[in-house]
Amino acid sequence: MTASQPTAEVDADGRTALHHAALSDDTEVLRQLAAGGGDVNKADEGGWAPLHVAASAGRLSAVEVLLMSGADVAASTSAGGSALTYAASKGHLAIVAALLEAGADVRHADRGGSTPLHRAASRGHIAILERLLAAKGARTAQEKKDKMGFTPFHVSVVEQQEEALLLLATAGSDVETVDAEGVKASDLLPDRLRAQLLEG
Repeated sequence: MTASQPTAEVDADGRTALHHAALSDDTEVLRQLAAGGGDVNKADEGGWAPLHVAASAGRLSAVEVLLMSGADVAASTSAGGSALTYAASKGHLAIVAALLEAGADVRHADRGGSTPLHRAASRGHIAILERLLAAKGARTAQEKKDKMGFTPFHVSVVEQQEEALLLLATAGSDVETVDAEGVKASDLLPDRLRAQLLEG
């Protein structure tokens, strides 16, 4: 990939030279393309902008260059995910921090209703959960429900992520939250954890 390639040219998936430079973490080419008029927010066929690609792939340097070049931190893919959604899901802590500092919303939900907190909780990404819980809007995000009626706490229980569920409970999540089927998250806990959380 070189900066001499036309910035508006797209491949079969609708990806531009900026997408490819973001994926390869080629910051020099990214800077040149952006300075040459490349659209840093142009999405591919799936609605993925270069920032989504870089965030999901763990390309911190590319994320930083894209943000400095005007990438929209709030942009969503066709599935409704933000760059923060994918960084949290994949476990990229430094990128999560960079996106939050750039104004990413921890309350943002994808089309399935999942927030970055849901994603991190389901995979047991503890350091990322801690960072998200310290962000603006985290208290609201803790109680947001996805299409199944699961809060991040409920997800952590279903996925048997003990450290994550204890962290969320300590942060104030409702441990007796009820899903779309009327099932309490606390009813799915092992007896040991149920006693610990409900009886102190």
